[in-house]
Amino acid sequence: MRLTLAQQFVLATLTLTLAVLLATLLLARWSFERGFLEYVRELEYKRLEEVAAELLDSYDAQRGWQDLSRRAFLSALRMHGPGTRPADMRRPLQALRAAPSEGPRHRDTPPGPPDVGPPGLDPPKAARPDTAPPGGPFARVPRVIPTALFDADGRLVAGFRFTDTDARGETLRYPLRVDDVVVGELRSQPRRRLESAQETRFARKQRQASLLIFAVALTLALLMAVLLSRRLLAPLRRAHQALGAMAGGDYGQRLDTGRRDELGELMNDVDHLARTLSDNQKTRQRWIVDISHELRTPVAILKGELDAMADGVRPMDEQQLDSLRAEVARLAKLIEDLFQLSLADLGGLRYEFRTLDLAELVSDICADYQRRFADRELPLAVQVDGPCQVHGDAQRLEQLLRNLLENSLAYTDSPGEVRVTLSCTGGRGSLVVLDSAPGVEPERCDQLFDPLYRQDGSRSRHSAGAGLGLAIARAVAEAHQGSLTAVPSDLGGLAVTLSLPLLQDR
Repeated sequence: MRLTLAQQFVLATLTLTLAVLLATLLLARWSFERGFLEYVRELEYKRLEEVAAELLDSYDAQRGWQDLSRRAFLSALRMHGPGTRPADMRRPLQALRAAPSEGPRHRDTPPGPPDVGPPGLDPPKAARPDTAPPGGPFARVPRVIPTALFDADGRLVAGFRFTDTDARGETLRYPLRVDDVVVGELRSQPRRRLESAQETRFARKQRQASLLIFAVALTLALLMAVLLSRRLLAPLRRAHQALGAMAGGDYGQRLDTGRRDELGELMNDVDHLARTLSDNQKTRQRWIVDISHELRTPVAILKGELDAMADGVRPMDEQQLDSLRAEVARLAKLIEDLFQLSLADLGGLRYEFRTLDLAELVSDICADYQRRFADRELPLAVQVDGPCQVHGDAQRLEQLLRNLLENSLAYTDSPGEVRVTLSCTGGRGSLVVLDSAPGVEPERCDQLFDPLYRQDGSRSRHSAGAGLGLAIARAVAEAHQGSLTAVPSDLGGLAVTLSLPLLQDR
């Protein structure tokens, strides 16, 4: 079965809440019962301390515990004990015989059980309290918790014998001392569970309260999980809808949630993706228009020239053929530039990297352009700090430098000035090409690297290129782990900067 993200979130929250609640309630119940029984044990120890104080009055240094009667022992237990005894205590042991000096009994006090054998043996059935007839000798003796007195040698003096079942539990022991000498020991069977009706009723109420807390907490967790899932997943649903619309070609989707968390970042990324796809769509449409225009111009010129020669308007001489060759060369150059740019975008340009001196390469290329710049009344000043070792493709870097110089040659008014400087500092080689007016607005400088972009759309196609040179140059620079930027120059024109890492830092 396929679960939605909201269902998975609710299920995970409920599972975690259920586990935490169960662990908490079980630990709380265990802690309560353990603490309660420890409290009862402390009370029992306190009771043994009080009983010991009563029994020590009957101890004789010469006779030992022989003067302690069963009546006195039971009286001490009744005076410092609870009014009921556990149900598993069914057999009183034979008590010591009453001392001769015990004195007359109260008329309402029932006589003790008959002496039947040595201590530690079970008394006759008739002497057992659970078999004695109503009104019998033990009918008025209150039940007490299992307690016994042992002498210093560990022999039973008085009290109850612990059966094998009772002995499985831990025995609570309290020593009796006279002048720091242990003369006896009281032993009591500690309680291992809640036994009385009041305690059981209290424990049942605690269980009911725990179950109620469990149900309320689980319900609240369910409600909170549902509300949180709706709040957290609402932006995801909007993003899903927006991405679906963008997949269908609608790039105008905007979320703009204003959130500052991770979901807000996701929404911002979706908006950025929508803007990028919209810009790419516009760029693609502009590319189609620009390329069609660039191709149509030389084709139209060729068609007009050929039609004029066919109609006899223009003679078919060497001058006309040179004009046709120029237009064909320009068309071939445009097609080659488009092909090179496409390869650069696809990462298909081939590079053969090797160690080369950028200063030598710049000097040689600038020397080739000196005459052309001089013919345009654009003095070319070159300042090179060499050597400048880089790791690159000489052919591609030459293509880059020629594109920069061709751009300055085509778009700088004469008379003017062009400067080329190369410096190698900070682990990078920096080549700057500056030219004079006309200039470019700072906000449009980066657009110069867009394919088919021109600052002045009315320039003659014969004096300017198709607007692909700087785009190809930036692609080559990035392939060499460098950068190519443009800003307005101090000469009034454009300053294009090429930055490449030096060889020793690669």
